[in-house]
Amino acid sequence: MPYAQTCLPDEFSTHPPIYKFNEIVLNMYHLDSLGIPNALLQKAFNKIFIPLSMLTATSMNHIRYNRSLKYHKIIFGNSVGKYSLNKSSFPDELSLNESEFWQAYRTWLVIIDMISDLRVAASWKAHHSRMITDTSFSTWFQAWHEHDRLLRSQFVLTPFIVLPDSMEYHTQFEQCRNDQAYKETMAVLVSSWKAPASSSTTLASLCFTPYDNLAPHPFWTTLCVHCGI
Repeated sequence: MPYAQTCLPDEFSTHPPIYKFNEIVLNMYHLDSLGIPNALLQKAFNKIFIPLSMLTATSMNHIRYNRSLKYHKIIFGNSVGKYSLNKSSFPDELSLNESEFWQAYRTWLVIIDMISDLRVAASWKAHHSRMITDTSFSTWFQAWHEHDRLLRSQFVLTPFIVLPDSMEYHTQFEQCRNDQAYKETMAVLVSSWKAPASSSTTLASLCFTPYDNLAPHPFWTTLCVHCGI
């Protein structure tokens, strides 16, 4: 088989070096030398929403090495007919913890720098600054996360400048805070409703356990039916 013969390992024993000092001496090592996977840049440049769950270090390694990924066909835009990453291969974005959120957000800002001009990117960095300087961020993490997700999804549909001091920005965040507070309150109520259930059952069993009507009781012979004496 000709193909098998061309792949024999011993054919490379006399191959010249591929890494030459004079060619690579000026290259610098970068912590992010792998960069953003092309599959993510494809989504970004085609204005397809990228959930933060795709931007964690673990997810990007899965993308780089094509580990159990699913794709779907693009049906609009300049890349119609091509395939793009399917979000079903990744966790739900709102399942990220706070540490994963910040890890992914750093990657999101890198992507924003690549696909936006300086003023558009600066507005997203102002939003990032507003989040990271909030001393109550951990308390309201779910609210901030949902607020940010809504901003990013709307930005993909109709691009806009993020204005952290605008009324719309504050109104949406307050709605997200109210949603988080409601969910947390309901969770406490549900747990409190469940807690007394077992104790009330025990109390009922103690209060209403029938007595043995065949056992002798002193009051049968000592109490008068008329006066109770």
